[in-house]
Amino acid sequence: MKKLSIIILIINLSTFMFAGDVSTFMNLGFSPDGKYFLFGEYGIVSDYQKAYSNMWLVDVKKNSFVSGGVFSGEYKTVIEPGESAIGGLLKLLNEAQKKVEAYKIDFLEQGRPLYVRINDDNNVDKLKFRDFVTGLEYEFVMDKKIREQGSNKYSSFGISLKTTDKSGKVKSYKLGNPAYERKSVIDYKIERILHSSTGDNIVVVLSKYILDGENTIIRYMVETISLK
Repeated sequence: MKKLSIIILIINLSTFMFAGDVSTFMNLGFSPDGKYFLFGEYGIVSDYQKAYSNMWLVDVKKNSFVSGGVFSGEYKTVIEPGESAIGGLLKLLNEAQKKVEAYKIDFLEQGRPLYVRINDDNNVDKLKFRDFVTGLEYEFVMDKKIREQGSNKYSSFGISLKTTDKSGKVKSYKLGNPAYERKSVIDYKIERILHSSTGDNIVVVLSKYILDGENTIIRYMVETISLK
């Protein structure tokens, strides 16, 4: 239970007014070799004041969930104003303990942040910056598409990544699947970009804006890639 206690110390809580419910994203750490990444989200279903949580264990190189690496829960306990729903995520961590140990996820191995979106109004689809630790320059370009069919909306996206090293050598990569459409998702925003402390692995954290009746809710996802 020691590791579960540590999580409470690394929570990044962000609460703001929104029409719908907004999940809190949790970086739950990499494996020591940077090959696997665990992340989660938790929140309150606004209509019922019930807690929910989701958690995913990702194979960074394959950009896919490991077998049995998806966990979710919704809880009958009513969350009162001012209370936190993080208990739902802690329940999932308890359920996933064997899987977390098998992939050697270290909750303190948070990776190195390369980019963090600070301004909530900032919906930048093109990012260019330099990693001063490695000297590598990154350029991310996200291409989003939204399609309407009757009363429904569908969206997809792809991300082009270009890196330039100190000698001027350029490499190009693709993240995401532009052919995969998500129903009711009307927007995506790059929330943060992480570099694993070990290995040359990148995790792009995105928020999804999902229509839910007359409201819009926010959930999270990641796209990952190994630059080696």
